[in-house]
Amino acid sequence: MRFAWKRDILSIVSWSEEIAATGREAQKNFILFSLRLLRENLMLTLDQLKNGLVFLTGEESEFSGKFHPFITAENIYNLAGEFNLVHTHIEANGNARISF
Repeated sequence: MRFAWKRDILSIVSWSEEIAATGREAQKNFILFSLRLLRENLMLTLDQLKNGLVFLTGEESEFSGKFHPFITAENIYNLAGEFNLVHTHIEANGNARISF
């Protein structure tokens, strides 16, 4: 996310090659983990911590403290849609380098 925010194309390409080198199951697990983090960050943005709807570990909580303001009700559908699309492509044996 940082590479995308900074528009650091070289780092994005390097990262995508790195994750493409892992197996398909690891890639799908990464996408599912990312989707879960998006959900948790949306819940933080919507101030659902007090309602017990946020489930984060220590490291995730530290990351989300800075990241959650960027996840809103306006952009969550597009973000989740893109992650789901990549998951579908990986499941269909799509090229991981291109997908990521």
